[in-house]
Order: sequence, then C-alpha cells, then structure tokens
Amino acid sequence: MFFNFIFIVSLATTSVLALSAPTITSRGDPSKLNPPVSALRHTRSPPIPQFEARLWTNARRLAAGLPLNPPRHIVEKRTGKERPAPSSTPGCNVDGYLMITNEDSTRVGFVSKKWNDFGEYGTIAEGDDRLKVSINTCSDSNSDIKTINGPYADFPFFGGIGGPSDSPDLSGGSDSYAYFGGASQTQPGAPPADAPNAFTKATGTNKVVESAIFTLDRGSKVITAHWVNRDSSRPTTYIGLIENTLILTGDKGAFAQSFAGTRWVGLTFVAA
Repeated sequence: MFFNFIFIVSLATTSVLALSAPTITSRGDPSKLNPPVSALRHTRSPPIPQFEARLWTNARRLAAGLPLNPPRHIVEKRTGKERPAPSSTPGCNVDGYLMITNEDSTRVGFVSKKWNDFGEYGTIAEGDDRLKVSINTCSDSNSDIKTINGPYADFPFFGGIGGPSDSPDLSGGSDSYAYFGGASQTQPGAPPADAPNAFTKATGTNKVVESAIFTLDRGSKVITAHWVNRDSSRPTTYIGLIENTLILTGDKGAFAQSFAGTRWVGLTFVAA
C-alpha cells in the first residue's frame, strides 16, 4: 500500500510538471543556422561595394539600378568657400561604428563590414574592417542604421532579415529568429516588408526585412532593436551571436536550446 501511494504521488507530480513546462515552438532543424552552402546562387557580376559606388556618376548609378548620390558641397562663386548641401536634420546624422558587448558590458568587438556567404553581419576585433554606419542621433525611436562601407551598394542598411521559420514573427516560447544583414529601407514601425535583401540575393529564397527598428539611447549610446510582428505587436527581443552571425530572437531560452553556445550581446554606437 505504501509503495502504491508513493507511485501515485510520483505520477501526479510528473503530470503537474509536464503541464507547467513551457511549450517551445521549434522552427525546424535545430542544428543549422543557415541553409547548406549548396543553396547559394552563383551570380556572374560581382557585388559593388558602397565605397566604389559612391565614386560613380549618377548616370552610371542609375544604369546599375542604384539611387542618386546625395548632393555634394557647393562652392560659392564669390567667396570660393564651400556651402554645405541642405540637410533635413542638420547635425543629427553622425558617422561611427557598432561595438558589440557582452551582457556585462565588456567588449566583444565590432560589427564587421564583411558579410558571410548569406549576406549576414558578424563581428571583428577592430581596425579598418569595422562596419562604418550613419545614425540619426536626434531620433527617439524607429531609426535606420545606414551603412557607409558595406560590401554591396544595393543593400545600404543594417537591418533584420526574416529567418528560416515559416512565420517571421518573434515571440516568447519560440526559437524563431531574424538575421542581421544587408537590407533595403522599410517604413518606421511597419511590419516585415517583402523587400530586396542580401540573404535573398545570395540564395534566391524570398525573405522579409525591417530596417527602421533601432532606438539609440542618447546618454549611453546603447542601441536597442525592436522587431515588429505581422500584427504590429512588438515583442521583447534579444541580440545573439552564434557562428559569428548576429541574430535577433524573442526567447533566449528557446533559442539556446536549439543553438548551444549562443552569446547574448548588445550594440553600442561609437562615434568615428
């Protein structure tokens, strides 16, 4: 009788624990962050780096499908001095770098200007290979991070690209994620947009993107990413570094179960 009682109590406890355990929605194969290399497309024309494209004439840029160069400084005929081109936010756009830090604020490195084969950003210690960006330091939220020396002029924004899940939404209880890679510009606060991006260019697989998802703390210079789901909800999100690839997810625990060794990091803007 005593042993039967223990068995019943044990069975009941196990049932309660099973009911209280969180349900984790998996995106599929938990061992691969990216598709196999065989999924990459081979393009005949090499990518045009941003630095090189800025030296092109506007006619050549238009022929390549790139936007016009911004107005250059104008020289006053009478004084011979340069007059800056007009700006919608004078003094707000500041150039700098994206420093990657651990959760205890110790430095990991900087975002690299070089992508991996899938058009995603990773990290580098420091030096000339750091990604140089431009940020509107006067904006309170929903800001773009425009890249200056990126590897491909077609995608001039540091943005989020939907991961391999069938749904681009991020949430607690799911290991779904978005990559940080080369992106097109999207509207502030808007749900994921079907727009050109580096991952789709590399693989031919259509992915949605978001670019205007960043908030810069004017004091600490810490950058926070806010993914917007399809229903316009904004889940709590976390930035991770795994396989030297920066990702964004809505559940650290669920993601870590699928990708052991993930380092949780933050981004801080460092003016040039």
